[in-house]
Amino acid sequence: MRINILDPALRSSAGHHLEFDRITAEEMRARGHTVCVVGNLDCEEKTSRRFPPEVRHLRLFRTRPYQVGRGRFRFAGSFAAYLYAARMIANDLKSVPPADMWIWPTLFAHDLRACGLARAEVPISGVIHRASLDGTWSMTTQLIWRDAARLALRHGLDIRRIGPIEDEMLPELAGALARFSPMTLPVPVEASGTPVRRMRLETVGFFGHQSGTYRIDAVGKLAEACANAGLKVIVQDSSERLKPSLRPEIRQVGYVDDLAALVQQADLAILPYAPGTYRTALSGIGAVAIACGVPVLAPAETSIARKLARYNTGLTFADDTAAGVLAAIDTVRADYAAFADRARRAAEVWAVSNNVAGYADALLGKR
Repeated sequence: MRINILDPALRSSAGHHLEFDRITAEEMRARGHTVCVVGNLDCEEKTSRRFPPEVRHLRLFRTRPYQVGRGRFRFAGSFAAYLYAARMIANDLKSVPPADMWIWPTLFAHDLRACGLARAEVPISGVIHRASLDGTWSMTTQLIWRDAARLALRHGLDIRRIGPIEDEMLPELAGALARFSPMTLPVPVEASGTPVRRMRLETVGFFGHQSGTYRIDAVGKLAEACANAGLKVIVQDSSERLKPSLRPEIRQVGYVDDLAALVQQADLAILPYAPGTYRTALSGIGAVAIACGVPVLAPAETSIARKLARYNTGLTFADDTAAGVLAAIDTVRADYAAFADRARRAAEVWAVSNNVAGYADALLGKR
């Protein structure tokens, strides 16, 4: 089968877009399908090289989804931005290669509307990471999804599978997408080998795209403070834009193909997120750490905090200042063996329902 993997936001190695696009492409290719990844027109060359040679990568989409709400649409409003993005993407969809199926590893409402405007004639599956571009749920967000679903129904789109990657989002989306039987999809995150038994907290890690969604101003301070406390530190920035550290205790890493293997080198994964961004959105780094049996430190009142509670692992902090995070690290350090044991057991539970094979089966409508 010919599969187009569509992602207008695929522009760089930073963030979850490349990770999910690559995982989807590699799994579909391993199953014998012919795969083409269609990304943004301005996608970086080094990002294009992250895909295996058997997977074609095409630069096409002119719209930058995360920037649509800025500029002139900052005053026109999110509904006007949604209509504009859908129209632009629909025009570009006329130029995608012929395929037997379209898969959107990151689907926004404007993408669903674009499929309707383009009169898509192939089965479509989409994964919803955020209900809106800014991660919030509002009456306007609900109206936007209802409008997109209504247009999809009007044009008879064959929606094979659609739903969020984070189960907390399902109640929000269920009403608007009811005719498509939305479901929470398995998270395609697996450990790199068998999670190891850990006894001491020696290395902490900050992973992923160090952007505004993190308290980026605090990451450097936290890394320095951890080093001062006798800990080794891994600081990853998949965008590869952080200034280098001169301290030997702090190892800086850019984008890696095997994120799970890197996370497993740490004894504690620290997520210094700005909490508002992750009220309901999935934390990819948090998911990787749970899958790998690595204890996680995350802000309270976020989706990852509730996921940690569900899996009985990790620790959350309500004080998201550097001092508050450091106090939480001390708590983990004082009883690390117990935290590590719970993390290892959580990884075993995670693997039962979250894996690449289950994710791919869901997208193909096999579950």
